[in-house]
Formats: sequence, C-alpha cells, structure tokens
Amino acid sequence: TYHTLKTRSALWARLQRTAYALHTVGLVRQWLHRDAAAGSPPLAAPADAAPLPPDVTTRLAYASGYASYRRDEVWWQNVLAQYDESVRQIVAACRAAHVPVLLVRLGSNLRDCPPYKSEHRTGLAPGAEADWQAAFDLATAAEKTDLPRALHFYQEAAAIDAEHALLNFRLARVLDRIGRTAEALPYFEQAKDTDICPLRITAPLEQTLLKIATETDTPLVDAAQVIAARSPAGIPGNDWYVDHVHPTIGGHQWIAR
Repeated sequence: TYHTLKTRSALWARLQRTAYALHTVGLVRQWLHRDAAAGSPPLAAPADAAPLPPDVTTRLAYASGYASYRRDEVWWQNVLAQYDESVRQIVAACRAAHVPVLLVRLGSNLRDCPPYKSEHRTGLAPGAEADWQAAFDLATAAEKTDLPRALHFYQEAAAIDAEHALLNFRLARVLDRIGRTAEALPYFEQAKDTDICPLRITAPLEQTLLKIATETDTPLVDAAQVIAARSPAGIPGNDWYVDHVHPTIGGHQWIAR
C-alpha cells in the first residue's frame, strides 16, 4: 500500500509537499478534478477490460498476510508503543496547526465476527494439545444438537489452553445462544484480544487511547459505549457493524450525534 509514495526520493517528496502547499496549485488541482468529473460518463468497466476471475487473491493471502502474524509478545509491545507515539504526534500536530481534534473509541463487531487467526499458547505440550483438540472436536459436534454438552467440552478445552482465540469465540457463542449473555461478553472480548491477526482494536490499544485523551486533555467520543448500550446484552454485532469494524449508517448517525 502507498508504494509510489514510500519509494519517492527525499528531494521529490519535498518538492511535492512544497507545491501542494501553494494555494494556486490547490485551486488548479480542484479545477482539474471537477472538470474531469463533469465530463466523465457514468462509472462502468472499460469495454476492453478483462473480467474479474472467479477467485481473487487478497492481500492477506500473500506472505505478508496471515502467515506473518504469529504469537509474539515483544512485537505486540512495540506495536502498542508505536500506536501511543503516533496518536500523540497526531494530537500535537493538530494543536500546533490550530486544527480542532477529537479522538474516537470506535469499538468493533463482537457477536458476529470470529477471530481471523488462532494459535495455541506458547509452550503447550503435544499431549496437551491433542487433549485440547479432542475436547474441541467433541464440542463442535455437540454444538449442532446439545448446547450444554458443547459448553462442557469447550470449557474442558479452555482448562488446557484458554488463549486460543477461536475457542473463546465458540464459548461466547454457546453462552449467548443459551441465554447466559452476561457470561458471554467477556469471552467475546477475549476472542478479539487473543486474535493473532487482530484487525479489530484490542483492549490495550483502547486503554492507550483513553490515556492519551486524558493526558493531552483531548475530547473523546466513546462510540463503542454508545453502540454497546444499544446492542442486545451490550454485545454489538451485525446490527451495528457492516463488517468487523465499520459501523452501519445508523451507527455513523449515532456517532455523529
């Protein structure tokens, strides 16, 4: 992503920044975009465009995708530190330029978004992993007809390894389906936070955001709380998010209010 920007020489990048900062250049760019839009036909694929293949390769399928995400506590601490630094720089830059700034705790889809990648806890012995898998498989089969039995076996697996993201999600789902929603919520949150490929913000990152807002005296919109308060049992799902993190139109309206 942004390869053409990242590979620019320092001189070319400086020249572009200088040019784009000029008011005249900005007006010309706006005029060109407006003129192009006015003369453009309705959006459609070019006549000679090749049709999309039945299967497409997403970015996560590349080597830098799922495979690059592993359980690595040192790496996650570095991510957390960089997030803290980046958000503070954004706040400082806005303040220096007299641009109003507020932070948003957005939340994410808990009920209807399974984790993207799961791994066992570090150091799990092969025999213990085999026992975990046996209990997990029994629970998966029982989930179709006998939810209490499924819950029993999922809890057996959790006693062996409670850091497996998909297991946490399955526990949450069963508890939710049998009406024990208050017990389900922590498992849904744990499924998100133990996701090895965390495309949803984790609790440590959210806590960092709240800390930055307090320490820098920056207004914070707690959209996550607003949405959770309007979700069944406080567990947001597809009723408020169109995917893993992006709110529905109704969700955006509540955030705006």
